[in-house]
Amino acid sequence: METRTANETFRPPDWWEIPSHEGPDYYEALRRLHAMLRPATYFEIGSETGGSLILAGCASLAVDQAFRLNCNVAHDPRKLLGGPVELAFLDGMHNYEYLLRDFINTERVCRPESVIVLHDCLPTDAHVARREGGDQHLRAFSAHPEWWAGDVWKTAAILRRARPDLAMHAFGVPPTGLVLVTGLNPASYVLARDYDAHVAAFASSGPEVFREHVAALRPLGFAEFDAVVEGLARRAQ
Repeated sequence: METRTANETFRPPDWWEIPSHEGPDYYEALRRLHAMLRPATYFEIGSETGGSLILAGCASLAVDQAFRLNCNVAHDPRKLLGGPVELAFLDGMHNYEYLLRDFINTERVCRPESVIVLHDCLPTDAHVARREGGDQHLRAFSAHPEWWAGDVWKTAAILRRARPDLAMHAFGVPPTGLVLVTGLNPASYVLARDYDAHVAAFASSGPEVFREHVAALRPLGFAEFDAVVEGLARRAQ
């Protein structure tokens, strides 16, 4: 008689999953971005051990939540870097309202042809995309029980709905995807003006919204990465 484990026969209502991403990881994708775009300035949020920052060969500025400051400090990245940000990588707090705020603030100091890279916006299942890292109620169903991307995928969904002027290119890069955003408008106030409404609208988004998100983004594989980035580089010249 064929036997099945519990997680093969039962899926809770809030469960969803997509195939695991294959190919080189996001560090390799970032390395190629630097090599092909050749940005003069680079900005990142969420440096952790510096694995992404070390890939930059230009004037760079990094922000991390682990920094310990005993005073309020605010700097304009354009003054520190000597010009607008040309490439940015956002991988800070793993909740969508923080990533949305990071995007709003980063876009303001970019050029229209700059590229902002969003990490973790294509998580592989509902456990990986849980809002709180300590929430383990779906752990038994996940192929990646140790991963935590948070619910930042909602930020990409908000950008797609609220800012159709943006060009978004999604890639199924391990472990949890990358979304490249360009066609920026540093003067745009749409996201900041309606920030609270956008956050509230996605607060209880479930599996059906995630499926719509993935279908709308139409993520590409790593094989298409170089061709897309080369196109971005030509348009930036």
